[in-house]
Amino acid sequence: MLKERKLMSFALQWTNFLPRLSIGYDARASCLVAFFLLLSPSISANGFKAHPIPNWVKPIDSVSEDKVDKETVRDGVAYLLLDRQWRVTDKTHSQYQRIVTKALNSSGVEEASQITIDFDPLYESVSLHKILVHRDGTVIDRFKRSQINIIQREEELDLKIYDGSKTMAIFIEDVRPDDQIEYSYTITGSNPVFSGHFSKMLQTRWSVPVGRLHYRLLWLSSKTLHIRNYRTEIEPKITSIGKFAEYIWQQDAVGTLVADADTPNWYDPYPSIHLSDIGEWRDVALWALPLYEPIVGTPAQEKILREINDMAHTPEQRLVAALRFVQNDIRYLGIEMGERSHKPNTPDLVLENRFGDCKDKSRLLVSLLRAMNIEADTALVHTDYGTRLKVSLPSPTLFNHAIVVAKIDGKNYWLDPTRTHQRGNLNHLYQPDYDYALVISETSSDIAKMSEDITAIHEKNVEETFNISQLNNVPTAYDVTTTHTGFYADSTRGQLAESNTKELQKQYLNYTANYYPTAQFTKNISVIDNDSKNTLTLRENYTIPNAWNETDDKRYLYIDFSPFLISDHVKGTASVRRSMPYAIPHPVRYRHVTHIMTPENSAFVAESHKVHDPAFVFSKNVRFSGDKLTIDYLFESKKDHVAPENITTYTENIHKALSLSNYQIEMPHPAINLGEYQFDPNDINWKILILAMGAFFVFFYLAQKYIYLRDPVHVQQEPIDQQLVGLKGWLILPGISVVLTPFGQLIWLAENLYIFSDTQWSILGDRFDPEFLTLIAAELLANMALFVASIYLLIMFFQRRNTFPRFFIAYYFVTLLLMGASLVTVHMFAIPGVDPETRELIRAAIFFVIWTSYFTVSKRVKATFTCRRKTSSDDKVHVDKEAQGSLRPNEG
Repeated sequence: MLKERKLMSFALQWTNFLPRLSIGYDARASCLVAFFLLLSPSISANGFKAHPIPNWVKPIDSVSEDKVDKETVRDGVAYLLLDRQWRVTDKTHSQYQRIVTKALNSSGVEEASQITIDFDPLYESVSLHKILVHRDGTVIDRFKRSQINIIQREEELDLKIYDGSKTMAIFIEDVRPDDQIEYSYTITGSNPVFSGHFSKMLQTRWSVPVGRLHYRLLWLSSKTLHIRNYRTEIEPKITSIGKFAEYIWQQDAVGTLVADADTPNWYDPYPSIHLSDIGEWRDVALWALPLYEPIVGTPAQEKILREINDMAHTPEQRLVAALRFVQNDIRYLGIEMGERSHKPNTPDLVLENRFGDCKDKSRLLVSLLRAMNIEADTALVHTDYGTRLKVSLPSPTLFNHAIVVAKIDGKNYWLDPTRTHQRGNLNHLYQPDYDYALVISETSSDIAKMSEDITAIHEKNVEETFNISQLNNVPTAYDVTTTHTGFYADSTRGQLAESNTKELQKQYLNYTANYYPTAQFTKNISVIDNDSKNTLTLRENYTIPNAWNETDDKRYLYIDFSPFLISDHVKGTASVRRSMPYAIPHPVRYRHVTHIMTPENSAFVAESHKVHDPAFVFSKNVRFSGDKLTIDYLFESKKDHVAPENITTYTENIHKALSLSNYQIEMPHPAINLGEYQFDPNDINWKILILAMGAFFVFFYLAQKYIYLRDPVHVQQEPIDQQLVGLKGWLILPGISVVLTPFGQLIWLAENLYIFSDTQWSILGDRFDPEFLTLIAAELLANMALFVASIYLLIMFFQRRNTFPRFFIAYYFVTLLLMGASLVTVHMFAIPGVDPETRELIRAAIFFVIWTSYFTVSKRVKATFTCRRKTSSDDKVHVDKEAQGSLRPNEG
């Protein structure tokens, strides 16, 4: 049942392994209980004498320390012998224990020289036999040189549980390294509440090595003993001794078994042997039946029943009302001395005292429900190890808590009357799942699986909103709404009940400051408790004066948005080297939604991520619409553990989920004025500058040589109409375009001068791939080429060069191609904040088609653009002849 405990403490605790049927939530003690404790039997430590070992005990030799693996010992103590023997009759239960240890060093001396023996003085007595020290071949009796005290510690006092058990604390004097310490004792008696029933769990391995393990049981041959092995093949040696059957289990050189951390409660790696005189769960239920028999319709209950029936009109409402009464009006207090460990008080006494433990509250609730004709029974559970009931033999000692199961319309409802701060109607009421429960009724034949009736998921939802629409000019408004359901709602109510608003706000503000150090409350926390649906909502309102952080190089400002709900609850494993299952919370669902109100004209790329694992599902979705960015995280468990063979994959998937659990908004530092050029001799992008200057001169050279200096002979195909010669008519419109084009190119270059800033260029490099930067440089070169060409286009237009029409068509054709390439680039790179604009391309295409047609067929164009850069004599004759051919007859 217990894990990772020192062998000595473990063995000694076994002397009285009777789990108490109780669970509590308050740390305050009761004056009444203190009075009871003063009157309880006490044992004086003075006058203790050595009692002989009982005749029924069979001596067993210890082993040498060579049988113990010293490399795996803990706390400097080697356990040479663990000997436990029982003698069980119809009248008495006696258990003998002898332990031999060796102190290997000073730590071992401290550990081995202190002995504790727990017992219940109401029904158990302790006989101390021997306290010996073996040193250098000499046996030294240390009984008289040991301090023996009887103390009452009440270890569960903080849970408001008082059981009256006591501890014999023994401190052995003069113990040295390499000493062997041997002690033995017998505890006689058993709790009368169990009616003589016997059950034990014999563990066969621990986290420390043992030289020799010896278990012996003297059992009446006339009675049946049930034996069940768990993770071990060891079988007892059985012989007859008079009226007893003798069972002996013995092992030497028992090695260590160290359990992995964070295993599920239902998983027990330690092998054990289970003994019980009960073979069926039905017999345990019949044992408990008279103890928990409800008492219905007493005068003390009538007033309560009348009040419930007056305010509740359906069976569901009456059930919830009765549960609330027992939970809230009957305070929790457990006085569990002697047989009260498992025997509840009568319902009327609980009502009179107005307090009780889980047994008392459950019996009272069942009585009230039965009086209202609601089917109900008490059920016994174990709050931690419920699943282990399936591998254990039936026994009354396997339970530590009592609850109630009620049935309405054929559906079971599992109710815990010790819980406080519960809300919700019957359909939304949190029902604890302890895996298996034994319902105390005449018809019970086996333990019931609670999860067949309980399917609720424990859920937390966080919805937070940040308003950063004003960038860094004003404080950021930050609002958080957290909704708890099921178990989380009940738990949070408890925290609120035990605290106050100021303390709660201080805790929440300190928590928020871990993410946003300058956060300040703008309103008090508001609490919205939905009683019927069992949801509890907390609303927090903050301002963050300095939400933006500056990068080390001062180029950016950024804000991190971390989903704290995910990071708080989703954890990875400390190590992937495991041989045992890893426990995870289940069934749980955590949803964290972050809304961010962004500045106008912001742009964000949509994202969708999913991580699938056999144990969980995680998703992250990013949406942007109407200046609001939404990041939606969801984590949902699928099972309560991860198998060892899947732990590596699970760890990788958890890391993937956690790596996705963050979102950062980054913007260039406002001081940089991204997109605006500010000359700074210390901030020059020399690569782009040298490229631009070199390209500028190359383009001028090429334009001069291949455009301006190109001067072919113009052959006029038709006579010229002198009235059409000149830059007038419809030719004025393309002429205006030609005049304005260089200025348009200059404007583009001026708007993009920021790329000559090394800082701003580096920011572009951070945000885009190298290929995109190459395209920006290419666009710069293309526009510089167009600018140079536009200058020559303007010159040739006013010179009326004969090559101008073709040059004009070619220029705007190239411009159209570059615009189309730019549009394709925007589509390919999906640049945030840049919408592919097709209207400009369409207008350019229309402009090109119209003026290409005009320059192709226009007689004015043919009559006007006839000049060459220079005129030869042959050209002059040719031109004169053309001029003469154009004269009218009356001008001759």
